Amino acid sequence: MRLKKYVDSVYLKKCGIITNIKFEEDHILTSTSIIDTKLKFVGFQSISEIEDYFFITFVTDENFIIPKKHVEDISALRNLLKEIAEKRRIDFISELDWKWK
Repeated sequence: MRLKKYVDSVYLKKCGIITNIKFEEDHILTSTSIIDTKLKFVGFQSISEIEDYFFITFVTDENFIIPKKHVEDISALRNLLKEIAEKRRIDFISELDWKWK
């Protein structure tokens, strides 16, 4: 129950905001109707994949979440994220059978 409360308080206001993502040489550019953000690869701690989402975890323990249902080419994104993980020497964790408990 605590997790639900946390997710609601942190992410509820962000639901429904469309984010465009562009991968550059050493960072990701994100753009919404209210903010543009530069996420540097050097700050990545790990990249994880479950059945419906990709999670980029930063060294600050914050996460950037990419829902697969909004990705045009999941395989291409997976390969790109694996390449970033390999270049940055960070873990790419694939747990496609992981389930919420």
